[in-house]
Amino acid sequence: PPLGPPYVRLYTSAGGAPTPLEGAGPVRRDAELGFAYESVEGKGQLMIFGVDEHGHVFWYHPAWNDPKDDPGSVPIETGRGLHPLRGAIAHELDGRTLEIHALFSSAPRTVKEIEGALGGRKAPLGPLTLPDTTDVVVKVEVAP
Repeated sequence: PPLGPPYVRLYTSAGGAPTPLEGAGPVRRDAELGFAYESVEGKGQLMIFGVDEHGHVFWYHPAWNDPKDDPGSVPIETGRGLHPLRGAIAHELDGRTLEIHALFSSAPRTVKEIEGALGGRKAPLGPLTLPDTTDVVVKVEVAP
């Protein structure tokens, strides 16, 4: 059978065990999010970030805490099968919606490159259009 597009699954760690977000309702503002992916197009680099309706960008993979740094995309496995990324990450969310972007690419990219492509835009953005890149977007509702 033909291979499908890349895929990302989100998890929350509320109550200890990872729970898939699909159909789970709104996430808490301080929820830890975990991720698993499938990259069947052979794209071996991944970046995961969220954008809210205020234009705030929240980085999950790679982590980005120091504006002087410019971390690169995470090398990932390709092929069939769901692969978990290590660690669950929490940000103090202040919006009501969060558009999660899982950016699969063949070549490494950097946080500052992607921030520049975002240009301060606010969610909803829809998928970013970058060369040799597939952007899988998942919309998440944030609890008040």
